[in-house]
Amino acid sequence: PVAFKFPDYPVPNTQRHYHARFHKADMTDEFKGWLNLRGLYVIAGEYFYTPPGQTLEPHSDSSQISDVVKLNWMQGGEGSTMDWYELKPGAALKKNITSIHTLYSYASPEDLEHVHSATIGSPSLVNVGRIHAVHNGNSPRYVACVVLGDGETKQRLEWDKAEKIFGDCIVLT
Repeated sequence: PVAFKFPDYPVPNTQRHYHARFHKADMTDEFKGWLNLRGLYVIAGEYFYTPPGQTLEPHSDSSQISDVVKLNWMQGGEGSTMDWYELKPGAALKKNITSIHTLYSYASPEDLEHVHSATIGSPSLVNVGRIHAVHNGNSPRYVACVVLGDGETKQRLEWDKAEKIFGDCIVLT
């Protein structure tokens, strides 16, 4: 429905996972206008690089379990999968801050129960508020993601509303 300009940011060390800001100024006005027509706005953008074969620890892109979403675009990383987990009863979340100063939460693998897997591609609407992990395929994976704001609530967009807003664009996997 709208063109998306993938950022071309340098990765300082291709042997390690890399996380950086994807600046709003690098997103096209056409893309931001398309979101605006859907009652949404860009809160922030993020850019990730993951080396071949690497797994990112199970985590939530929030300080607590929630149903917030991001739009992700991926280049490379063919065969990569995302797994979602539920916290086992009595287990506790731990909190931390990313290299770009965003909050996230995580749990030890033994405190998690696997609930769903999907092969990831591009573009994707992803529930990042639930605990999830990414298992990279055999090629480098670059991801640009957009944190979406709900123009009505002025909060991060949540899954149920995102499904309605993007219903004409979604193919469930």
